[in-house]
Amino acid sequence: MKNKPKKKQEHLNGQHKVLWALTGRHLEVFFKNKMTFFFSLLVPLITLIIYILFLRSLEFSSVDSVLAEFGIAQEKYADIYTQAHGLVDGWMLSGILAVSCITVSLNTCYIVISDRETGVNRDFAASPISKHAIVLSYLLFNIIVTFIICFVILAICLVYLNAVAAFYLSFTNVLLVLLTLIASILSASLITLLIASFISAGSVFNSIMAIISAGIGFLIGAYMPVKMLPKGSDILCSLFPGTYSAGILRNLFLENQFIHLSDYMLSSGISSDTINTILTALGENFSLNVSFFGTGIELTAGWMALALLCWIALSAILFIIFTSHNMNSNLFHKESKKKRKNEGRLLENEITKGDE
Repeated sequence: MKNKPKKKQEHLNGQHKVLWALTGRHLEVFFKNKMTFFFSLLVPLITLIIYILFLRSLEFSSVDSVLAEFGIAQEKYADIYTQAHGLVDGWMLSGILAVSCITVSLNTCYIVISDRETGVNRDFAASPISKHAIVLSYLLFNIIVTFIICFVILAICLVYLNAVAAFYLSFTNVLLVLLTLIASILSASLITLLIASFISAGSVFNSIMAIISAGIGFLIGAYMPVKMLPKGSDILCSLFPGTYSAGILRNLFLENQFIHLSDYMLSSGISSDTINTILTALGENFSLNVSFFGTGIELTAGWMALALLCWIALSAILFIIFTSHNMNSNLFHKESKKKRKNEGRLLENEITKGDE
């Protein structure tokens, strides 16, 4: 009886080592192909370049119209316009960062599909490795790779904001951005791996990845405010955890920018009432708060953080249920069972022939 706890502990330690060994193997396969890492990073960078070259000046018009509406002429207050344009940069870059958590995580799932197509998963399943350790290794690998790439993107965004004199994030803001990034990546990894667990063909996965990558930026309100989308879109957007990630990141990126713009306008002789009205209008234009399923209830950053945590908990439950279901229904290793069954029959036939 005393040996049972010891054996159980040894088994857990063994599976723990297997988990890290498998995760290391996935990382080695991913980073061994330099082009894979490059293209995972290239997609968000292309979005950033398109914004800088083509959309940036167009987005400025929304800010310019609000300032002009309150009698702030660009000829007289050119510096205020320049400061206000920094809001656009912060808003767009936070959206790109939120989308990157999803698209990079989805692209990283190709390892699961590739292992299934090449039969590597059959080797895993045929070994005495816990199926849960295999699944968790893919999840851990996805989280690590997505965080590395998104961290690089975050660094590029911060350097860009500093270059255009729109960097107003405090040390606390940066830490909160990192925490939000981690939560967003965890949510995205759980959902994308859940989707990938139902797919066995690379062609199908590529089609799904193309569809999601093209539309997710609009569905979470990253490329344009949700209010600019067709009526009822806010209900659909509320179904995606990325919507809350984008909302939290926007508030963190723009919080100090709004304070700086307010102080700058006050020093320029604009009244406090006018400033408050302008900032309120800009906040509404940028959709800093998220409408909760079209009910008219506006979720602030704190409530969005709670909503994101709830989505993570729900995603984890669905991940556990459906990956277990996939294993029970042989979606994960049905070919390995069939192979072992055939091998058993061949061995039985050989033994029979030997006896004859």
